[in-house]
Amino acid sequence: MAERFTADLLFIIIVLLVAAVLGYLLGYYVAKNRYMKIIRALEEEKAALEAKVRKLEEEKASLEAQVKKLDEEKLKLQSDVKMLEEEKEGLQSDIRKMDGEIASLKLTIDKLGKELKSQAKE
Repeated sequence: MAERFTADLLFIIIVLLVAAVLGYLLGYYVAKNRYMKIIRALEEEKAALEAKVRKLEEEKASLEAQVKKLDEEKLKLQSDVKMLEEEKEGLQSDIRKMDGEIASLKLTIDKLGKELKSQAKE
């Protein structure tokens, strides 16, 4: 009977080990399948994000080129403004000179007018 008990115990232990190994393998493959789905979804998301990053990098490069172009245009406009301010100062100087000449001519006209009046009276 002891031999029978030992044989039955050994059979039970072997069956339990086989069941445990089968349960482990079944759980492993089920989990692997579930994780593979998650991995595929994450890889698709990663690919979409990488495409978005490339698009944003291209947009960034385009915007940087526009900024460079606008900076060059800004420098040109600043140069133009400086030139126009110098021209304005020159014109204002000319206006002051002409105002002085106008005042001088008015005095001359008044002086000549008085001389004509005095000559006309004579």
